[in-house]
Amino acid sequence: MARKDIHVGNTVKLRYTIKENGTAKNISSYTSERTLWLRRPDGTTVSKTLSFSSDGTDGKVEYQCASTDLDVKGEWESQVYLKASASDVLSSSFVTFPVRDNLNPDNDSPL
Repeated sequence: MARKDIHVGNTVKLRYTIKENGTAKNISSYTSERTLWLRRPDGTTVSKTLSFSSDGTDGKVEYQCASTDLDVKGEWESQVYLKASASDVLSSSFVTFPVRDNLNPDNDSPL
């Protein structure tokens, strides 16, 4: 996931590239389940459905955040979970990213 300054309430697109030995992995067959797990700063987790950025052959998946998804400031963790079949499952490493508070709490839209 590329780093970007993320604030509470932002509607950012979280993008991930799945790699194997440093090369993008063809994940087009992983259609049974494509889940993004998010761990909030308080330790609770939520799951979101990922989409392929293109057709999956480039290893890229993404999730478009709603304004209510990243709802608290602090250090967040994410993990991608992909399933092609019961015996063919991929789990990514954890990716951490900060979500910052807005200076003006009445204006949560990005500039």
